[in-house]
Amino acid sequence: MSIIYPPRASSKNASPVLALTYKRSLNLASRYGLLLLFIAFWQTGSHVGWLNPAVLPPPDRVISALYQGIVSGSLLGDITISLQRAGLAFFSAVIIGIPLGLFMGQSRVIEQALDPILQLFRSAVSGVYSDFRFGRNLKGVCDFLGGFIPGITLHHQQRERGRQ
Repeated sequence: MSIIYPPRASSKNASPVLALTYKRSLNLASRYGLLLLFIAFWQTGSHVGWLNPAVLPPPDRVISALYQGIVSGSLLGDITISLQRAGLAFFSAVIIGIPLGLFMGQSRVIEQALDPILQLFRSAVSGVYSDFRFGRNLKGVCDFLGGFIPGITLHHQQRERGRQ
């Protein structure tokens, strides 16, 4: 029997169960093999010192922290706070962004007055998201701008298409 190829159904000593098991194993390896290889490299790289554990902790510590968060109940509280902040930021962005986009669409003067400011915010949001060391209030502002700016930009793109 070959390791690479499954046993042939025509051979005398091959069983259909063995062929099916081989196919399932190959399917499982093709689906999750690269993921398992990545996790193994991550774990090894963290312990050998290739990866900074302060930036990317090893998978065993991540799983341990996840388990402790679930058991203690603190994970649910953290998820709730994050969802509240994201929901409030999205709701605020919709409440302010949609009317502002409509006003900008109706008035050329309002669009010309606000567009430079909005373009500045759009550039700033991507730069701020690259720095993960800021407090909760700034995260809320970034979440707000992250929802607000794309809505305004979408309006701007639609208006430019209408002019052409």
